[in-house]
Amino acid sequence: MNIKKPNRSGMYRTFLLLVSILCMLGLSSVASSAVIDSFTTPQADLIDNTADGAFVFSSTGDGTDATILGGSRDSSTELLSGPTQAMLQVIDYSGGVASMSVGFLSTGRVLFQWDGPDNSIGLNTTGLQSVDLTLNGAMDAFSITTVFADHPFEFVIGVYTDNTHWTEITYSAAAAFSTVTDTYAFINFTDCANTTGNPNIVAISCGSQPADISNVGAVQYMLDPNGKTPELDWAMDMFETVSTGNCSGVIGNYI
Repeated sequence: MNIKKPNRSGMYRTFLLLVSILCMLGLSSVASSAVIDSFTTPQADLIDNTADGAFVFSSTGDGTDATILGGSRDSSTELLSGPTQAMLQVIDYSGGVASMSVGFLSTGRVLFQWDGPDNSIGLNTTGLQSVDLTLNGAMDAFSITTVFADHPFEFVIGVYTDNTHWTEITYSAAAAFSTVTDTYAFINFTDCANTTGNPNIVAISCGSQPADISNVGAVQYMLDPNGKTPELDWAMDMFETVSTGNCSGVIGNYI
């Protein structure tokens, strides 16, 4: 099948130029980031020392904490295998940090959930009541600052609009022995077949339709979901949305 490209007339080129200018002006006219969690609000330590299929859970925030998306964070840790323990800490140290430590010959996972003040690790896919993570088109990516990781690891970012519109992306990450910040483009969450721009995508799963980033009811982050990394020590101090200055996602709709 031969698909005709649109006529690249002078008027069409002018239109693309205007779209580019408007996009860049929009990106420059607002804040360059918006916090999902700065981890400056601490939680009680969570320790699981029995690999029995159960997890240890706690919540913090009543919906008014401005340092957390939706004002509340649900957290859990689970020992998946091994004789020792998996421990999660969120402490107000050096601007806030979340850390996981898994003991000798053991594996574990951690889950952070932002779905409003429900005091439950059960996911409420509409708990944030239609948050626009793009800030009216200004933000185009998640940004995660990893402080330390002594082994390579996998993690999942989940974005949910409701029970049928959601996207979960599994990423791989290298060990980090100094602070590193990486970005994860929104465009991958809106097209379940699109792995453009990030070779570290391991898998993408979606509901009947992908999530709408401008209409979000919940966000999740899961560290080492399948327990592939024994004895993992890891720390993160910022999870936010950012503007990378990339308008290709907007312009691409017209090319």
